[in-house]
Amino acid sequence: MDDREIISNYQSGDRKVISHLIERYHQSFCSKAYWILKDKDQSKDVVQESWMVIMDKLHGLRNPDAFSFWAMRIVSNKCMDLLNQNNVQRLNEHTLKNEVEEHSIDDKQEALKLAIEQLTVEKQHVIQLFYVQQYAVSDIAEILNISQGTVKSRLFNARKKLKTILKN
Repeated sequence: MDDREIISNYQSGDRKVISHLIERYHQSFCSKAYWILKDKDQSKDVVQESWMVIMDKLHGLRNPDAFSFWAMRIVSNKCMDLLNQNNVQRLNEHTLKNEVEEHSIDDKQEALKLAIEQLTVEKQHVIQLFYVQQYAVSDIAEILNISQGTVKSRLFNARKKLKTILKN
């Protein structure tokens, strides 16, 4: 069954079909939550809460084709709420070494990871959606409920900041 059919059946009262959506999207929701929260247990909790919200509000979804973006936005918002609620600092306190020398690819990847962790949560979010999950700018704008211009601006500023961090 495709998303449209599953959602239609769910909205018609067949609550058992939700398992198909969970099977299809749960792992990507967990990955997304973990990327934002950097904590496995918190990520699982947020995704569980997100599924409860999704099931509660799914009856009102007008465009079943937009489910993945709609649901991903719920997961993202829940993660951001948790960060704000706990006043968690998402910036990593570690500083990069003064120079990233010619080391193995693992060292370079670690340096890039540390550099990304120094970005704001919003910029990390856009970098992850664009480069890791390979969403288009228009899709990212829809998921984050921001304009495409804002997505492009965050990507530009994130790249600029990463360049500066890695240069030092």
